[in-house]
Amino acid sequence: MAPVDVIAFALLGLGLTAPLLTLGYSAQGFRLAAEAGSRVAALLATPELPGPRPGAAAIRAGGAVALDDVAFSYDGRVAVLRAITAQLEPGTVTALVGPSGAGKSTLAALIPRFWDVSGGAVRLGGADVRDLRADDLYAQVASSFRTRACCAPACATTSASGVPTRHTQTSRPRRGPPRSTIGSPRYSAATTR
Repeated sequence: MAPVDVIAFALLGLGLTAPLLTLGYSAQGFRLAAEAGSRVAALLATPELPGPRPGAAAIRAGGAVALDDVAFSYDGRVAVLRAITAQLEPGTVTALVGPSGAGKSTLAALIPRFWDVSGGAVRLGGADVRDLRADDLYAQVASSFRTRACCAPACATTSASGVPTRHTQTSRPRRGPPRSTIGSPRYSAATTR
C-alpha cells in the first residue's frame, strides 16, 4: 500500500469514528442523568417524619438525653443498633468511640431525630423526641458533624449555636495533644445544654 493511501485511510478512520465516540459518551451521560433523576425522585418520595402527637408533653429545658433500650434499622429488616441504653447529662460532651461501621454516627443522628428509632425511645428532658416540635428539639440539641479539620473556635461556635445568650471566647490554639475528640474523623459527638 502506498504511503498516500495510508494517510487518507488514517484521516478517514479518525473522521468517521469521532462522531461515534461522541454518541457513545452522550449515551453514557444520558444514562447517568437518568439514574441521578431516579435517585432524586426516590428522595422526594420519601415520607416526612411524623410530627408530635397532639397534647404531647413540653420539654424541660436543660434536661438529660436518655436512650432507653434503643434499636434502629435502616431498612426495617436488619437491626444496626440493638438495646442501647445510656444517660447523657446536660452540659457534657459525649464521644462515641468504636470501629468503622459500629453505629456511632447512626446513634448520634437519632438524638436530633434525623431518623426515628425502630424500638425503644430517645428522650430529651423526659420527653420522647418524637413528641417534640422541631424548634423545641433543636433549641436544646446541637450536632457537630465529622470533618477532616476542625479548629477549637469552629467547634465552640457549633456547640453554642442556638443559644443566643451564651458568649463564646476563643484563644490561641493549645500546644500538645488535643483535649477533645469533637471533629475527629473517627468520632461523632452530640452536645446537650
